[in-house]
Amino acid sequence: MNEATFSSSPRHIFVSMLFALAVGKLAQSGNEILSAGFIVESVLQWLLALFVVLASWVDWTNSFTNEVQVKIKIVSKEFIILLLDVFILFSYFHLITSISISSVNETVAKNSQVVSIVAIFVLYVAWDYLFYVHSGTMDKINGLLPPVVALLLSLLVAYQIEKWSGIVITASLFGIVILFRVMHASRSKKIS
Repeated sequence: MNEATFSSSPRHIFVSMLFALAVGKLAQSGNEILSAGFIVESVLQWLLALFVVLASWVDWTNSFTNEVQVKIKIVSKEFIILLLDVFILFSYFHLITSISISSVNETVAKNSQVVSIVAIFVLYVAWDYLFYVHSGTMDKINGLLPPVVALLLSLLVAYQIEKWSGIVITASLFGIVILFRVMHASRSKKIS
């Protein structure tokens, strides 16, 4: 019996959506934990749920693929990159939920926005190290320069958070993200 490929199988598409829903719920509960303050028991429960969902997704994905390059082992560089991908997406989720509509929460919004951007660039440094430098695709300078420069600049913004208005903070972070993307794009052109 010839099973349908992942892209055309309704079952695979449906289960993929359920995994996405579970990861979205994890992002939402992770954001609630961040907002409430770090309670060790809640963080550990969240990490357990994250591991269960990701490990299950890895095994499920590997169960229907025959391509060796797609296989992911639980204890591997590929799994760590998957974890970094998920944490990057969770950081995006936290950034989105930190948007403040009213000026009443400007201080909270500024802090949350800066923390999200700094976390994203920390994760980008780790991801680029594993994906580009550790794999030998790039040397350390080319592999890490864009995220390290962006991380350092965002830390500079974090240092100025009490002195700068929310508009200046947001504009500065916007500029840093644009600079990162330009540096990243020029680096990508050198690879290809």
